Amino acid sequence: MEAALTAALAAVGLPLAAVATAVLAYRLVSFWAVVAGGWVVFFFLRRRDRLSRQAQDGLPSAGPEPESGLWPEQGGDRP
Repeated sequence: MEAALTAALAAVGLPLAAVATAVLAYRLVSFWAVVAGGWVVFFFLRRRDRLSRQAQDGLPSAGPEPESGLWPEQGGDRP
């Protein structure tokens, strides 16, 4: 791919040094942008899955812990 793109751009009359730099920069950006995006999506989905499992298991969320005695079965007076 890089060789074909370099040859095509050089055949149009662009300087070889500029063509090689542009082609390599394009390849690095196109590859690493996909990799970085993949990591972001991976961690987002991993976090969402963990939160979903906590909700299904009835585990408390990451919020503050409830105070004791708030509900009648715990000895509190709130409904």
